[in-house]
Amino acid sequence: MPKINATIFNMLVSCPSDVAAHISSIRSAVDKFNRHEGDMNNFFVCIKYYKDDTFPEMKNAQDSINAQLVDTEKIDIAVAMFWAKFGTPTKEYGSGTEEEINILKNNGKQVFVYFCKCRPDMNHLDAHQLQKVEKYQNKCSKDNNIYYSTYNSTNELEDKLYKHLSL
Repeated sequence: MPKINATIFNMLVSCPSDVAAHISSIRSAVDKFNRHEGDMNNFFVCIKYYKDDTFPEMKNAQDSINAQLVDTEKIDIAVAMFWAKFGTPTKEYGSGTEEEINILKNNGKQVFVYFCKCRPDMNHLDAHQLQKVEKYQNKCSKDNNIYYSTYNSTNELEDKLYKHLSL
């Protein structure tokens, strides 16, 4: 029988390019959450990711992402991930991910920020980017409006996000 009046929560996934491969763990956690918690309670999480859910415009890329996803009422919660790269600076922030986190947090949205503690590829490591990540992690650890955690593997990320969504 079809579900009537199910509640859908749109979840933005935000991250620099070095953790893009970890999005599959986010998708797995959300899928598991929807099958167990969502099906039982008639609410579901729908992932929104700029590569899948925005279209190109003739303006700054971050401005397009913000206009199409972040600045709208479409997003209910957000998951952001960092590893060794902080990301590309925007007009006002150190990276697009930081900008998205701040906009959503300032609009009263729940934001989960995860920091990968896996050993980065030393051949492609930018010490300046890593320093920015470490500084931002310290800032997040002191911010009561952000839920922050670390993970050592993509399996751990999947398990933690499932648990955090369930709580």
